[in-house]
Amino acid sequence: MYVKRLRVKNYRSIKTLDLTFTKGKNVIVGKNNCGKSNIVKALDIILGEPSPTFHKSENICENDFYNGQVNNPIYIYCELSRDKDEKLNYDEIYKCIGFKYHVENKNYDRTRQQYIGTPVRHHIDPQSFWDTLECLMNIDEEEVASIYVNPKLRHQASFEDQLNDKYCFAYIFKAYTTPSGRISKSIRFLYREDSEHGWILSFTAPIRCEFLQSAILPSFRDPSLQLRISSWTWYGKLLRQYINTDNEKLQKAFAELRDASDDVFDSLKTEINNSQVKVAFPETEVSFQFNPETNIDIYKSALIYVDDGFNTLLQEKGSGIQSAVIIGLFHYYTTNIAHAASSLLVVEEPELYLHPQARRVISYRLTDFLENGKNQVIVTTHAPEFITSVHEDLNLIVIKKNQEEGSTSANATITDIKEKQIF
Repeated sequence: MYVKRLRVKNYRSIKTLDLTFTKGKNVIVGKNNCGKSNIVKALDIILGEPSPTFHKSENICENDFYNGQVNNPIYIYCELSRDKDEKLNYDEIYKCIGFKYHVENKNYDRTRQQYIGTPVRHHIDPQSFWDTLECLMNIDEEEVASIYVNPKLRHQASFEDQLNDKYCFAYIFKAYTTPSGRISKSIRFLYREDSEHGWILSFTAPIRCEFLQSAILPSFRDPSLQLRISSWTWYGKLLRQYINTDNEKLQKAFAELRDASDDVFDSLKTEINNSQVKVAFPETEVSFQFNPETNIDIYKSALIYVDDGFNTLLQEKGSGIQSAVIIGLFHYYTTNIAHAASSLLVVEEPELYLHPQARRVISYRLTDFLENGKNQVIVTTHAPEFITSVHEDLNLIVIKKNQEEGSTSANATITDIKEKQIF
């Protein structure tokens, strides 16, 4: 699975933009302030780690509308392509919530004890692309027939019925201001067999990282953000895989640390819980611990140290080491733990603050991550080290910007090393 196409409208510096990506390495180049970062942000909205609070997250504000035109909606369309021999991992897909898809002739099959119906096939007209997306987003699921794909009924193979023979997937994201001035957001999911068929419309998009596990690293990398620890981030899943909370040594360490905490904070606890202080409700007591009372989420307290002659936290190391560690951990996760067949790594300006030698190291790490075309890399850069590799082809995307059209793009595939160096 890989990102095949990204189309954006009315987002930041982008009036309309149509980008085509390939498998392997894609390098986006252009002058400062031409819109490269906005492409990364658009990808992050669609394919970034899918927070359970997607609709509540502050990923869109009024300043994100092109030229401040809040009356024109933002659209982001992202298309994925699946290889014919690529298997889908339904063990992971069935962990997602279900979705409803648009049908006609909905009926209840008493033999199979489930609803059946013919999916409505939607065709997106290239000549009126954005108008078609508007029509798709305006279909009200409460006013049309739909069938729910229920992950709790795996014996009915509901997801398999919908996805087994599908090789094209797309997501439509829309953000617009309501009459009350509030910003509303929605995302929908499309799938089909190939370009000869129309799209089947799902009214929600619960399946994203299960198709293509992604990590999107902005230019100013903060390990505490890129390595967020929760039950739904890739780094949190990596840690949970290796932490056995029933380990006897770990349980003993918990008990000893709790005892030490009680000794250290004994006087503070006594003073805080004094009836004259009143920091809590009546008949309640405040205590302090160096670790959580329960060990269920102990993985959330894990810290990364790097010893390069001086053993300190990753956050205290230079940008080069931080980038290399984050990329290396994500590569390890996608190779050994993630269940998606393919993975996507998007890195914005990986050369930031790096000496040319360190840039080459990061470039090699990105090439290793590709695993001979299994995975996909998208990079924005100003550095020649990321486009002059002798042994690899890459899809080069040039971004420019002008006042009339905003950000524009052009693709150029360069395979000759001398041509790359000249460029």
